[in-house]
Amino acid sequence: MNEINHSKIKYRNEFQVHALLKSQKSDEIYGLIDFYRKRFGVPTKDRIGMNLEQLLELQNSGLVEIGAHSQTHPILKNESDEKVILEIKDSIEELSEMLGKKVRSFAYPNGIPGLDFTEREIGILKKCDIRLAFSTEKRRFNINDNPLIIPRNGISKGSPSFIFTKLVIGDYWSLLRKFLKGKQEVDYR
Repeated sequence: MNEINHSKIKYRNEFQVHALLKSQKSDEIYGLIDFYRKRFGVPTKDRIGMNLEQLLELQNSGLVEIGAHSQTHPILKNESDEKVILEIKDSIEELSEMLGKKVRSFAYPNGIPGLDFTEREIGILKKCDIRLAFSTEKRRFNINDNPLIIPRNGISKGSPSFIFTKLVIGDYWSLLRKFLKGKQEVDYR
């Protein structure tokens, strides 16, 4: 790993840190994390996620469609063609094998069109026979939208009243958030 003089980098807020990290290849990010983990003696922790039994229970509930999301959650646009193909293809194939059925949907890691994924990733999804892919573009779905770039509004964070407010406000949530908080992550990348 190249030497980086972090004392010369000035951060004004969390989005600049995210923007700096999200502009790097995943191997560089993991190298940086390992460097700081060793330097400050931070032990590694086991990843917490669903086990196969829980995943199958969720699938069998009929409440949701389970789709792929990549192997290691990189910003796909930053990675090489070979790495992107492996990230997408392997995640779809392994999940299909686990579920015992063909996976037909995908959610782009981070998911900002043009910033986190491009036409290259869309082409790979087509070759993998993915029918629907979800971005994190915050707007309503339109019948003319490409089914491999479906926008969605996140509602997962906050109290029930906060989530309800986001649902009621709909498309205006992004504008309100930008107005109240100023610059957003996309402004720094």
